[in-house]
Amino acid sequence: MSPAWDDHDYALTAQQTTQSVVSTVEVVRLAVQHSGELHRPYLKVVLTEAATDLGTLAQQFGGVQPSSDASDEVRDRTLEQLQQAQDQVDAGPSPGSPRSGSTCPPRGWPRSATSTSPTPGGGSVTNSWGPRGTRPVDPPGGRS
Repeated sequence: MSPAWDDHDYALTAQQTTQSVVSTVEVVRLAVQHSGELHRPYLKVVLTEAATDLGTLAQQFGGVQPSSDASDEVRDRTLEQLQQAQDQVDAGPSPGSPRSGSTCPPRGWPRSATSTSPTPGGGSVTNSWGPRGTRPVDPPGGRS
């Protein structure tokens, strides 16, 4: 386990982890949304890689030691939401089966929102828990 330099550094690490989780969840959401248009082997690869990516993010973030009790709270919130994302991806539809009704982001997460986490010393870090920006993601080759 490696220690964070300070609370601000730890909060930035949590924010970067959050952004990576959001990106991975968005890929899964789009894959599930368009699962009828994707080849089953490709869908399986996308979902498997997303689950692996979330596990790697959990390991990496979990390997950073919080610098204070206040950072412990940031860690707990971030790991809890990361676990929710992992659970949702793991519970998603299996390739070849009808959609299970799974929608990403995980249950209880708004489609697009931000939350502000206080940091010691009176500062704050904004976490984004939804698709980045307001423009929809274009499919490869542009909009159809």
